[in-house]
Amino acid sequence: MKALSIRSATFVALAIASGHAAASCVFDHHTHSYICSDPVTQTPASSIQIQATSDFDTAFGVMHFEHEPDVAPTPPGATPASYGVGLNCASFSGRNIDSKYCTVPLSYTIRNEVDPRRRLVLSLPITRVWSEGESAYNVGFGAAYTYPLAARWYLTPALSYTHAERGDFDKAANLVSASLTSVYYWKMDGYDLGIGNMFGHSHTVRERGDARANLSGTHNNVLRNGVMAAIPGQMFGRKAWWEISVVDTRYFGSEIFADSQQEISVTVGDTRSYKATGGGYRAGLTLMQAGKTDGFKLAWQYWF
Repeated sequence: MKALSIRSATFVALAIASGHAAASCVFDHHTHSYICSDPVTQTPASSIQIQATSDFDTAFGVMHFEHEPDVAPTPPGATPASYGVGLNCASFSGRNIDSKYCTVPLSYTIRNEVDPRRRLVLSLPITRVWSEGESAYNVGFGAAYTYPLAARWYLTPALSYTHAERGDFDKAANLVSASLTSVYYWKMDGYDLGIGNMFGHSHTVRERGDARANLSGTHNNVLRNGVMAAIPGQMFGRKAWWEISVVDTRYFGSEIFADSQQEISVTVGDTRSYKATGGGYRAGLTLMQAGKTDGFKLAWQYWF
């Protein structure tokens, strides 16, 4: 308790001594609060990074790798909806800071009965973040709608609202995000190739906590571009798809932990066919670099 009081007093003293808050404070997306003259408390395990990754992955999920000349309506009696559950855990280290987070991504997908390529994905991610002995909790709600512009070209607009809270200093904030992702893919000889381009915007509202009275919130634009190669193969004696992807993310706007992030991923799972209404799985490993910080993520998801 005494240590916590000293930390609180130090935090407030830095805020008062800063004079002009915007010049000496940065917004910590991990804790969703403003940190004055203390870059060590910033972390790459941020809500804006997690949300951008989620929107991009949702848009790529509609890629259809099977050869089919025509799009068939959902068969009579079939359920054009599915539930999803999973676990994504990541760890970052570097710049004298270690951060980890785990997300349980819950989702509900509704497909159009006439054209099952059109789909609405409702998501409810629950995240816990650990950084330097402290923890935060994030709960979000998102909606994404995929619309086919051509046989192999899809647009996916998405909206999300995330509430993040850290109890140590009674700090909390809400992150509002919107994105638009374009995905196009080609069928090559022995593999499929897809390219995705996303533009997003995120800003915070209703902050609560010390050292933010003179700050109006953070606003960031996000550019996320990636390429994926999918190769048919086997997994435990069953047909599966091995996917290799490279993604680059850039952030523009308010100062955050790192203004760019690069990722290399290897995943395996059932086909990403728009017809897959249940029983699908996907698991993978992602290596990440954000500024001078390195990290990795293990991800698993199942749809039923």
